[in-house]
Amino acid sequence: MKTKMKNLFKYFFLICFITTFTNVEGQTVYHELRTLKGNFTDFEVDALDNVYTIFGATVTKNSSPENSVFTYNNVKKYGKPTSVNVFNPFKVLLFYKTYQTIVLLDKYMSSLGSINLRKSGLYKVNVIASSYDNKIWAFDEQDYKLKKLNDDGIVLSESTDIRLILDDTPRFSSMFDASGKVILYDGNRGIYFFDYYGAFLDSIKIKDLKSTGVSGNVFYGIYENEIFTVNIKSGIIHKMPIPEILKGSLFFKMNNDKIYSLSAEGIKIIEWN
Repeated sequence: MKTKMKNLFKYFFLICFITTFTNVEGQTVYHELRTLKGNFTDFEVDALDNVYTIFGATVTKNSSPENSVFTYNNVKKYGKPTSVNVFNPFKVLLFYKTYQTIVLLDKYMSSLGSINLRKSGLYKVNVIASSYDNKIWAFDEQDYKLKKLNDDGIVLSESTDIRLILDDTPRFSSMFDASGKVILYDGNRGIYFFDYYGAFLDSIKIKDLKSTGVSGNVFYGIYENEIFTVNIKSGIIHKMPIPEILKGSLFFKMNNDKIYSLSAEGIKIIEWN
């Protein structure tokens, strides 16, 4: 019974990020596994616990558990990437907003090719994401349509102009594919949910979220001194204080029973039980 209850609490924590419960010994125990030291500006973590650190124009994959390191840097051609999408560890997407270009990398951070979005008829893309079926989502603010592309840049499908549906014109800063939905976030308006056909489903008004991300079925972000979460399937919303372990972090990510916390020192990888 004790083991069952402990696992239940652990599952609940991963889904809702609630840290106020205690385990069967009376407290939650955090153990720092290691720190990736460096003056990183950003990072991502894939489903295999590989950590992709970003410093300037250099993206480095720190492979787990082999401790191998693979690096991509094409500063002369593209400069600093706007975002890195690692939803598929075998096809990493680097997005260069200034050049409206997506670079596709394999698991060794070697180039698989690139997509010039302008040549594909997309002229004002701010966010991209990997899709559930190994394609690429892009939101084009030129015509306010959510579009799906293949690796050759061919547009496979697109939504209607969402300005015909919504009362405003959002400017999205992040996008995710999770739990059968495409989730887009606008820091001045809130969270928007679309289905895989590009049809608008719902929205939640919450401004100024930082460190937005998805873990399992949960969309999360930091608002002031709270963690704001939305269960993507049920729509249930939770707010809770930032746990002590994350205070002082520039931002954090959750993945596979671990917390990844960025600070001035580097990225702390923390396991809990």
